[in-house]
Amino acid sequence: MQKENTTASSPSPNGQSMMKTFDEGFMMFIDIAQEVCVMAAIGLSETFKLIFRHFPWSAVMLYGSYLTTRNFISGLHHLVYLHESAPTVFTMERLEWCFRLPLFYHHMILLGLIVFFTSTILGFQLRFVRNKFLKIFSTAGLTNGVGDTPKLVYLKRLDKYRVQYDFDTNGVGLSEFEAKKERIESLFRMEIESIKSGKNPGRVLITFNKSKFPEKVDYSEFIDRQVLSPHSFYVGLSPEGVISQDIAELPHMMIAGATNTGKSIFFKSVLYSLLNSTNYR
Repeated sequence: MQKENTTASSPSPNGQSMMKTFDEGFMMFIDIAQEVCVMAAIGLSETFKLIFRHFPWSAVMLYGSYLTTRNFISGLHHLVYLHESAPTVFTMERLEWCFRLPLFYHHMILLGLIVFFTSTILGFQLRFVRNKFLKIFSTAGLTNGVGDTPKLVYLKRLDKYRVQYDFDTNGVGLSEFEAKKERIESLFRMEIESIKSGKNPGRVLITFNKSKFPEKVDYSEFIDRQVLSPHSFYVGLSPEGVISQDIAELPHMMIAGATNTGKSIFFKSVLYSLLNSTNYR
């Protein structure tokens, strides 16, 4: 009587390779899904902050979005668009149960998808900006005792030239920011207008200016940019453009400054501007 061989056969190398590839792909999918959820949470948090900061405008936009999506799903046009875009995938048989759902569910699902994708995009944008500053601060050597860098909390666009960033210092002192100012400017390729402490403890506000000011400005450049009104003179140049002033609004004016800082030149330019802007007869 022969003894049967009951030993289980081991998986083939191809089968093991396929299982390993499947496991790696599944873990990659889990990692991507987690990252997307984290970005959506960050973006949703920032969205709520923006809503509370700009409540009147946000309320109008939210109500407009509500009406737009409500009109869009009123005739179940979104399901028709799905069927027309991919009729082999979204067949009428597969979409039949969707047609039976109340419009309220369609509306809530559509609003949820809009909020999710918007928050995710905003979250990735914030992550990109935060990582950018993390690299800049690390390169500039702006770290605390354990190697952590300041973290971006909020950014505010002051005008088309200036952006103000609110950072959690993470234990880095204000003097260290000021000491690394030139290094940060060279890495960020923008001029720092101001560095100051924030309203909350442990926060610092850095204002960047995209407009680079020249060291010297010729008087002819002012004339080319702006024509003076009567009885006015040129004051200087700002990110918004040329600044001029009516002498009638300044009955008393003091020009102060250290030696060789341009007081006499400024005074002469004021007189020259007044002579040019005033028609003497």
